[in-house]
Amino acid sequence: MGGFGVLHCAACQGHLEVCKYLVEELGGDPNMAGGEGLLEGVTPFMTSAQSGDISTVKYLFDHGGDLMKADAQGRNVLRYAVCTGSSTVTEFLLSKGNLLT
Repeated sequence: MGGFGVLHCAACQGHLEVCKYLVEELGGDPNMAGGEGLLEGVTPFMTSAQSGDISTVKYLFDHGGDLMKADAQGRNVLRYAVCTGSSTVTEFLLSKGNLLT
């Protein structure tokens, strides 16, 4: 749908158990690029930051979510977290690496 896979959609909604199934049982990739147009290159890890669900963000990070990977517009996961106003997710991501460079 719109270039997004099931993992993108589950992560965006903060469905942790679905994300676990997709990653652990089906080999889903937290860094799989999807989307179209202005959203081209968005990953499930990035969409998890939009959910505001810290458990989903932490899970995808722990399973390979790339802090520095950027979408086609040059936005990384921190940008997605900041745009949703989730201070918990933003603080977590900042604690994991230098995302400002």
